[in-house]
This record gives sequence, structure tokens and C-alpha cells, in this order.
Amino acid sequence: MKHVFKGKILLITGGTGSFGNAVMRRFLNSEVSEIRIFSRDEKKQDDMRQAHKSPKLKFYLGDVRDRASIMPGRIEYDSLADHIRLGHVALLPFRPEPVTNCALPNKVLQYLACGVPTVATPLDGLMSMAGTESGVTYSRTPHQMSIDARYMLSDPQMLSDASRRGHRLVNENCNWSRQLKSFEAVLDRLIAVD
Repeated sequence: MKHVFKGKILLITGGTGSFGNAVMRRFLNSEVSEIRIFSRDEKKQDDMRQAHKSPKLKFYLGDVRDRASIMPGRIEYDSLADHIRLGHVALLPFRPEPVTNCALPNKVLQYLACGVPTVATPLDGLMSMAGTESGVTYSRTPHQMSIDARYMLSDPQMLSDASRRGHRLVNENCNWSRQLKSFEAVLDRLIAVD
């Protein structure tokens, strides 16, 4: 599987957190040419730099919540999907807590709509909507998430199938026509009560 990443540049947002550290350690001795650590914690970046002393590690200070620090240029809305499609697999870890467990993260749907297979934490809300045959692979730990993404990238047919299934899921379940019918059904029930 190492050949999949040979000569590639890996960007890890939140790179000094527990998930970012796990991904960095997993790829540090791989054939990637560079690992870019993007985080807002300068102290943790320096600790990581000192602990690993690898020329492969490059550090970028910024906050993903600050659009200008991660996307210095403006991307027109019409081309946003093209930018999302530049990714091969989306990694979307979530901390399973009562409030997140019932959530349906929009980011997962955005990636699936663009045909990008996704590896995500198995949240009940997400699993009830997306199921297990939808282009989403579920992983409980950062280590397993890394293994699943590498496995998916090593098999172009699996990647293509997951992409197709995810795109179909969103087209069938998250379109305006279906949402309008659902809304009309709610209105019909409300009118029937009167």
C-alpha cells in the first residue's frame, strides 16, 4: 500500500491533536514526500517538531475556523464541488458524545454528493441515514480510520464503487423534490388535524 502515497504531500488539519498525531505517526515512515501539520497551537507544533526532528514535517500555524488562514483565495461557489473532488477519500472523525451521536454531519453529505468516499466515526444519526452500503466506511479509532483509508486507496475499483454508492445515496435522499414531498406531507397532516 505504500506506493499509493509515494511522493505525495499529506495535509493534516488539527495536526497536533490526538487524531492528527496518530495520522502523522502512521505516515512519518511512509513514502510521502512531506507531511504538513496545520494547527492553531504553536507550542504543540514545537513539541512535535522537537520530538520527531524529521525534515518531512512542515508546520503551518492557523485555525480551520478562520477561512483566510486555510483558504487565502476565494473559491467561487460554482467551483466548490470541483475543489472537493480533488480529494480521494475524506476522513471525518467525530468524538462520539450524546449530542454528536444523533447528528447527521453535513460535511459527510457534501463529500458523498461530490463522489468522494468517506471514512467517518459511526454515529447513530449518520448510520441511520447512510447505512453501511453507501460510500461511507465506519471506523471507531484514528488508527483504524487510517488503515481503512489506505486500504480504500489501494483498490481503485473499491474507491470507484464507494464513490458511486455515495453519490447515489445523496441524489436519492437529499434532493429538493424529496424534501418538498416530505414538507408537503407534514403540512397535509397539520391541515388534517384542524
